[in-house]
Amino acid sequence: MSKRQGEMSCEAGSRNLRHHLQKQISLRTERRLCGRTHEEALLVNSYYASLTTNANSPATKIIISGESGMGKSVLAETLRQSVSEDDGFFIRGKFDQSLEYGSAYSVIASAFDEFIYILEKRGDASWNEVANPLRHEIHKTDHRQILFEAIPSLRRIFEGRRGGATVCIGGSSSEDLSNSNRSLNETTAEVRSSHTKLHYLMKKFIRIVSSVGDPIVMLLDDMQWANASSLDLLKTLMLSARNPFIFMFTMRPVQKDHPFYQLIYAHEETPACLTEIELRGLSEDAICELTSMQLGIPESKSSRCRPLSDFLCRVTNGNPLYIRQQIISLFDDGMLCFDGNEWTWNIAAIERAGMLSGDIASMVSDKIKRLPPHSQHVLKICACIGAEVDFNILGILVRKTSEHYKSDGNDNDNETIARREIATSVQEGLVVEKDNGVAFVHDAVQGAAYSLLPADEIPSFHLSLGRILQKNLNSALLQRYLFTVANQLARGRNLIPEAERINAIHIFLRAGDEESKMAAFVEATFFYEKGLSMLLDQDWRNHYRLSCEIHMRTAEIAVLNGAYDDVDRLLDVLFLNTKGSVDDQLRATYIKVKKFASLEKAGEGVDCSIQALDSLAGVKIPTRNVTMHSLIALAKTRRLLKGIDVTSILKRPPIVEKHMKTTLRLLNLLATLSVNGRTEMLPLIVFMIVQLNMKYGLSTAMPTAFAWYGLILTVFGYKATEAAKFADIANSVQDHLNCTETYPIVIMLSYGVMYTFTTPLSKCLPHLKDGYELGLQEGDVAHGMVCAHIHGVCSLHSGRSLKTVAASIEKHCRSMTECNATSSLRSTLIYQQAVAHLMGLPGSSTDACLLKGNFFSDESCCKNNAHASEHKHCAQLVLAYMFGQYELALQASEELHKVKMMRSMLFYIVAFYRGMAALALLNFSHKQSTLDERGEDKLTDYKAGKQEVADELENLPMPTEG
Repeated sequence: MSKRQGEMSCEAGSRNLRHHLQKQISLRTERRLCGRTHEEALLVNSYYASLTTNANSPATKIIISGESGMGKSVLAETLRQSVSEDDGFFIRGKFDQSLEYGSAYSVIASAFDEFIYILEKRGDASWNEVANPLRHEIHKTDHRQILFEAIPSLRRIFEGRRGGATVCIGGSSSEDLSNSNRSLNETTAEVRSSHTKLHYLMKKFIRIVSSVGDPIVMLLDDMQWANASSLDLLKTLMLSARNPFIFMFTMRPVQKDHPFYQLIYAHEETPACLTEIELRGLSEDAICELTSMQLGIPESKSSRCRPLSDFLCRVTNGNPLYIRQQIISLFDDGMLCFDGNEWTWNIAAIERAGMLSGDIASMVSDKIKRLPPHSQHVLKICACIGAEVDFNILGILVRKTSEHYKSDGNDNDNETIARREIATSVQEGLVVEKDNGVAFVHDAVQGAAYSLLPADEIPSFHLSLGRILQKNLNSALLQRYLFTVANQLARGRNLIPEAERINAIHIFLRAGDEESKMAAFVEATFFYEKGLSMLLDQDWRNHYRLSCEIHMRTAEIAVLNGAYDDVDRLLDVLFLNTKGSVDDQLRATYIKVKKFASLEKAGEGVDCSIQALDSLAGVKIPTRNVTMHSLIALAKTRRLLKGIDVTSILKRPPIVEKHMKTTLRLLNLLATLSVNGRTEMLPLIVFMIVQLNMKYGLSTAMPTAFAWYGLILTVFGYKATEAAKFADIANSVQDHLNCTETYPIVIMLSYGVMYTFTTPLSKCLPHLKDGYELGLQEGDVAHGMVCAHIHGVCSLHSGRSLKTVAASIEKHCRSMTECNATSSLRSTLIYQQAVAHLMGLPGSSTDACLLKGNFFSDESCCKNNAHASEHKHCAQLVLAYMFGQYELALQASEELHKVKMMRSMLFYIVAFYRGMAALALLNFSHKQSTLDERGEDKLTDYKAGKQEVADELENLPMPTEG
């Protein structure tokens, strides 16, 4: 053998031995934890405690915190075997520090990908146990599409496709959506309710999934990097999931005001179902045990490792990852050798060498620098793309950035190239193959690889990757990896050449649209603003539609995010540059009015709308002598609608003129604002919408307008049957046009007001319940919650038992609290307190006639709220009458006279109880008591606080319906 052959043989032997050591350390670390007995016991006990807890109790939360490399994920993974033995699901997702913004819910989606994968392997019975109730509960196509946008793999459950491809790693969490991108001419009106819809649907999804019975452990790594939208969705999941669903989080130490901790501690029940585990550095004995195990030294000879482990303890502060890397470094530096039987070292030489590296990052960087240049280059590419990289993407980038592949005309496919070029890093234990790609073994390795890029070259390197992908991906793949491309371009956007600037803006606009469709408004803003920053003044002439759309969409999202200063800035630009387009001016005005509505400045919103409609659309709405103009408009509208019925209305064609659709959209918003801003103007606005619809055809503004029209007829004293006729038209038109977004308000006006005069209240209840649920489904929470409130009032006076009424009101109050529907909640709590009094429940006032107790006691909440004040006096009137305090009842009715009561159901309820109280007092003037002996005994018992009375009272109905 030649000398060169001998050297090569030695090098090969050394590489094999190193690989063996690397593999040995990795396998033994995975099989056994050292020095974590207490923490492992806490974890296992928390898991089994959740299995024995009431299935209807809140989901268990486990937080494992510690510095990088302390073994948080390794400890969490020890639970996987126990979960598997219990026929459970252990699913995992990991947040990525390298992606500034990407697909908002990709981490949560990847965890549920694993859930569906495990479910597929279990066979038809398990599959159908989840799939059938999901298909039944979520049956609307548009609702399913919202779920698919957030968690693409759910498509397999709803469409019955098993064994399909999962989400690509390192790219967008969307499947091929190349045909679903919004065109530049569309508005983002549908985005307004998408957030509420998604969260409503995810509540249903998680409740069904967690009710299967098998334990589900969702591990989410590196919560310190979680994005805002993921935390928002996680809040919904944690509130809705029930045991045995367990949320397990790992994270580095952060301040207690971190958004994640604010989320965890935001709810009162959290401490009871929360376990926190903090990992610190290993003890000296644990390090000795770990070193012996990794070097394969028997426990009986572990004392031999003590000098080496003491050294490792000093230089690593007990960090397990650092210890493992130090052992490899000792081998690389020739200080750790294998003599054929066992590992040997010279501790004196090691001590003289001192600390091998300053920290784990610099040590891993040194390790990467020893790799061949092409392997370093591939790792830099991976670090820029993310914690996980798809082989297809990596192959393209290697092929286009490596001189070797540029020059030799290699025909190998991208995956083959990627596997070949990453093989060395896999052997070195820096990355591992995963599914159809590669992943860093730890974020410290990714960080070390990224640190090899010179700071002044980072933007250009990112830009080069983004440009390569943009040019070499077909339209379907570009949509699939849209967020990967957009992130790379965003990091180098200041270097994008003029010839490619407009294309880059289109990429940012598309990425923002995809985030908007998933209700990820913070992430959408990020991409929109990147596109905005690249626009030039001349683009308003050369690329008007692009410039207009990206400004419009950014402004609309800014309203939803509450960034009102940004809204004003963007609208100034829009109003200045869209003077040639009335439609765009009206769209910008609509955004401005929505801002006023969000700020609860209804009056300013009404003024702004009226001025814009006059100057832009030629629709004049008088602001003086409103009553006179309203009466004139009413007469005109009644003539126009004379003899009209549902059949003739539905024969009318839909409005196609864009200008008129935009005008009616703004008028519809104006009508809603006028309810709180300028109530006296509501009839005039409604008459105008009705007249325009009758002139031009059917529109989505028509159902709401006809419902308001019927209510106005009721208020003006027209026959209830005539008002109900227009409620019929409103419901028929919205069914005909499939206006799902108008259902809550139309149901509220129809079944909450008009039909209560012509239909038994008990028959209105199912429709009001539908209005409440549709409000949550369609994103119209405000009107959905009003439906829930009216449902409670109707239930109380419809003959239902008090026990049923109490359960219904309690459910609705919880929902109102979750949705922050403060106004509806205040009014509903009044009736919850009244029902508690009538049932004799604990926590009521000692005086049953006074409306005070656990649910409602602060009358100040009614001072500036006429609606709540009206309901308070009405409930007080009912209570006083029911307990025989007739003078107090009449006093409450007098208070109601001071309030301008709308001619609604309450008007008649008040009249009924006022009349009954007056008759009772009249009877009292002739007799000392009108109570029979049984009633007198019950009232006496109630005031004495006897509990058995409540059991008899809870099934008594209220008398009003009769």
